[in-house]
Amino acid sequence: MENREGKRLDEYRLLRLLGRGAFGEVYLGEHIRHQTPVAIKLLNIRTTPNTDTTAYFIREARNMFRLKHSNIVQLLDFGIEESIPFLVMEYAPNGTLRQRHPPGSLVSFPQIRSYVRQLASALQYAHDARLIHRDVKPQNMLLGERDQVLLGDFGVAAIAHSELSLDTQDLAGSMSYIAPEQIRGKPRPASDQYALGICVYEWLCGALPFQGKGWDLIAQHQETPPPPLRPRVPTIPEAVERVVLKALEKDPEQRFADMRTFAAALEEAMQTTEHVPVVSPHRMSAPSQPMAPGTTLAGQPQDQQISATSPAARRSRRPLFLLTAPVLLICAGILLYFTFSGSLASLLNPEASAASAARMYASVTAANGVMFGFDAAHTHWNPYEKVITPASASRLALLWTYPTGNIIGSSPVVANGMIYVGSADHRLYAFSASCKENCRPPWSYATGEVIDSSPAVAHGILYVGSADHKFYAFSASCKQNCRPLWSYTTGDVIDASPVIAHGMVYVGSADHKFYAFSASCTRSCQPLWSYTTGDVIASSPAVSGNMVYAGSADGRLYAFSATCKQNCQPLWSYPVGDSTFSSPAVANHSVYVGSVDGRLYAFSASCVKDCRPLWSYSVGAAIITSPAVANGIVYAGSADGRLYAFPASCEQQCRPGAVYIVGESAFSSPTIAGGLVFVGGSSHTLYAFNAACTGQCRPLWSFGAAPAIAPSANIVSTFMNSSPAVANGMIYVGSGDYKLYAFGFK
Repeated sequence: MENREGKRLDEYRLLRLLGRGAFGEVYLGEHIRHQTPVAIKLLNIRTTPNTDTTAYFIREARNMFRLKHSNIVQLLDFGIEESIPFLVMEYAPNGTLRQRHPPGSLVSFPQIRSYVRQLASALQYAHDARLIHRDVKPQNMLLGERDQVLLGDFGVAAIAHSELSLDTQDLAGSMSYIAPEQIRGKPRPASDQYALGICVYEWLCGALPFQGKGWDLIAQHQETPPPPLRPRVPTIPEAVERVVLKALEKDPEQRFADMRTFAAALEEAMQTTEHVPVVSPHRMSAPSQPMAPGTTLAGQPQDQQISATSPAARRSRRPLFLLTAPVLLICAGILLYFTFSGSLASLLNPEASAASAARMYASVTAANGVMFGFDAAHTHWNPYEKVITPASASRLALLWTYPTGNIIGSSPVVANGMIYVGSADHRLYAFSASCKENCRPPWSYATGEVIDSSPAVAHGILYVGSADHKFYAFSASCKQNCRPLWSYTTGDVIDASPVIAHGMVYVGSADHKFYAFSASCTRSCQPLWSYTTGDVIASSPAVSGNMVYAGSADGRLYAFSATCKQNCQPLWSYPVGDSTFSSPAVANHSVYVGSVDGRLYAFSASCVKDCRPLWSYSVGAAIITSPAVANGIVYAGSADGRLYAFPASCEQQCRPGAVYIVGESAFSSPTIAGGLVFVGGSSHTLYAFNAACTGQCRPLWSFGAAPAIAPSANIVSTFMNSSPAVANGMIYVGSGDYKLYAFGFK
C-alpha cells in the first residue's frame, strides 16, 4: 500500500503510519470534526460492490461493532474507501503486552492472573455472542489508559483471510499460537483457549512451547505434545503445569469447557502458592526484541511490531537469559514497568530478589541500551532496582571515589558490567561495576576537550560527545587500551547526550544542528540527516513511539518522525518562553520539558501537527534539567532549589503535589529507582527522597560533597551537570570536586 499520511479517509485524517503487517496498515488518525485520536486499520484486501468479499467484510465488521466489553478494543466505525476496507478503533496509548514483556521475559503469578482474568472475560463474552477471535497473542493484547488489558483485532484475521488464498487452508492467526483444529480450517471457541494457553506458557518460562518455521511449526502444533513446564522452571507448581497443559491439548474436547473455567482453574492453581518461578539454566530462551519501554504508541499492526525490522532489532535478537552455570533466578514481580512498593519484596528472599533484578537489568539494557535518562524516552526511572529502598536508604554509605582531573558534569551510565562517565579533564572513563573499593578505571580515552555529554551504550557500541566538536563511538566490549571505532566532526561543541532507538543514534550540537546516524554503522560513519535549528542544542533528544523530540536554545521544542531516514524536517515545533536546555521526557502519553523561562511544559505525545501545550506551570526560576517520570508522577528540578512533583494524570491547570527542598539550585536531573528519588543540588549534597512523599518532603538520606554535586562555576556545568545513575544496589554520581562517587551498602 502507498503511504497515506496526511490524507483524508471518510471523516478521518490519517496522521501517521504506525506500521505495516500481514493483514494491513495501521495509522494514528483523528476524527476531523471531533479531533479525537483513533487507530485506523486499512486491510490488505480489495473489494468491489455487490461481491461476496464486500458482504463478508460488512457482516464481520458489524459483528465486531456490537462487541461492548471493558477488555475489548472498541470498534468505532468501519467503511470502504477506494475499494479498501478500513476499521476505526479506539486508540490504546500504552503499547502491547508483547512490548511490555519481550520474548524471554518471565512474568509473576499475580500479573499472569490479572492478565488471564481480563482476557478470559473478554473471550468468554465474545464466545457467548458466537464469535471467535482466531488470533489471540501478546501483540493483540493492548494496554489502555489505566493499564487495563484490551484485546484487539477481533475478526480481522477472518476478514483478511476471506479473500487471501493461503497454502495452509485459510488458517488464521499467528503460527506460534494457532490451535491444531484452526490449522485444519475448523476454528472453534476452544481454539482461543489454546492460544491463550500458549501465552501463559510463554509468560511462565520465557519460551514458546513450539519452535520453528512454516510447516515444521504447523506439524508440531498438530502432532508434538508441548514440553512440560517444570523441567524448564522447576519451581512452577504441578497444579499450574496441569492447567496449562490441559489448555494445550491437541483435541479441543479435552480442553476446559470454556474460557471462564480455564481462568478459574488457573487462578486456583496459582493461589495455592505464591512461590516464584526459578529458571533452569538449561531452558530454551526465545530471542529478545528491543523496544522503548512504556512509550510506544499502540495501534500498530498486531501481527508485526514496527521495531522488529530495524537494524537494532536484528542485532538484538539474542537469548535474553544465557546461563553458563546453574543460577537461581527469582522473577516474581519483575515487570518492565513494575511499581515498587516494598511490600512484595518482603515476601521474597532479598538476596535472591536482588540477584534476579540485577540479571533483568543486564538483560534489558543489553537488549535496549542504557543512556542519559536510563531509556530512550528519558523517563529517568530504573524499575529493576530492588536493593536500595526507602527502608534501606539510611544505611547507604560511600564505598569509593575516584579523582579525575576536572569537574564531572557528565552523568554516568551502567551497562555490560561497566560504569562509563566523562570528565572536563577531556577523558572518557570506564570502571568495573563489580568493584566495591579502591576502584581504578581499566581504561580511559582522551578526547580533545571537555566531555560534558553523558555516554550511551546500545547493541555493543558506546557513544559520547565532546567539546572538541566530535561524536565518538567505541566498542562496548573493549576492556583496555580502547580507541574509537569511528568519530564524526560537527561544527561545534557536543554537550548533548546521545540517544539510541529504532536503529538510529540521535545527538545535538552547539553548531545548531540535530544529527541522526545509523546505529548499524561501525566505521567511517556519516549522518543520515541533520536539521538546523536556530541556536545551540544542548538538550538530549528523547524517542518515544515513532517520534523524536529535542529542545534548542532558540526556545523551541522540536518533534521529528523517527521513521524518517533522509531530508528530515520537524513535524512540529513549539516556542516556549526561553532557551530549552532541558532534555524532554516522554511517558503517560505526554512529552514534558522545562525551559529557562521557569516553566514546565506538557504536550500530548499523540499530537503530530500544530501542537500546543496541554498545560504549563511556572516554578519561578529556570528549569534546565530533564524531568523524570515514574509511578504516575512527573518530577522537575528548578534553579530555585526545589524539586517539584506533579501528577502525570493531570491534563490542565496542573499544580505540584509535592515539593522537595534540595538547597540553592537543582541542576542535577532526578533519578527514580527502588521507590526513591535521587537528585543532586548546588548545596554540595546528593539527596534521596521517598517517591511516595506528598506535601513538603524531607530527604531520607543525603551525602555532602565539596564543593558541589552540581557546580555552577560556568555555564556548561550549569546546564549539563551529573545526574545520579542507580543500578544493582549502587549509586554513581559525578561532582564539581572532580570526583566520581560510588555509594552502596557495606
